[in-house]
Amino acid sequence: LADLRSRLAFLLGAFIVFRICAHVPVPGIDYVRLKEIFAAGDSGVLDFINLFSGGALSNASVVALGIFPYITSSIIMMLGSYSIPWLEELRKEGSSGRRRINQYTRIGTVPLALFQAYGITVGLESLDAVDNPGTAFRLTAMVCMTGGAVFLMWLGEQMRKTINAPSKNARRERKSARLRLYSLSAADAIRVYARLLFKRCKI
Repeated sequence: LADLRSRLAFLLGAFIVFRICAHVPVPGIDYVRLKEIFAAGDSGVLDFINLFSGGALSNASVVALGIFPYITSSIIMMLGSYSIPWLEELRKEGSSGRRRINQYTRIGTVPLALFQAYGITVGLESLDAVDNPGTAFRLTAMVCMTGGAVFLMWLGEQMRKTINAPSKNARRERKSARLRLYSLSAADAIRVYARLLFKRCKI
């Protein structure tokens, strides 16, 4: 029960961190104009992105991309593992291959996040929701949103590890089973050694 409480507390803390990040703004956004656009429903595809980012885009926050880049990278790697020969070989290697594919998925998240952040910045500029549109704003917004997407990817992995981690009781049982195996092996070794010694004494 204590282990379950600690896991729930971690998940609740992660959710609180996400909601706080959803209110950390990207510099250079005209927030009044942005609120008016979303209130009027004139943002087009940005409404769809805002829905899946938990309202982070309407706040022009650093986590406006959500986990879209990671999901996209995961889909690309999954399809590639069945169509690209060297990725297919990695998939067949078992757990070590899956670890390398997961690593490539994380690396692929970064350029995808940059690309998607660029699309959002261009969309915001076209909606006249930016104070000073231009290269400086685009670079700043892309870096902030990409950093937010990478942070959410890391946070999601920590949540997955917490959920899938064995409980304390399971770890304790596994440790005791391992000790019983070691003690049994030691006892068998002593028994075999005693038999050999007894045979030599008889000879």
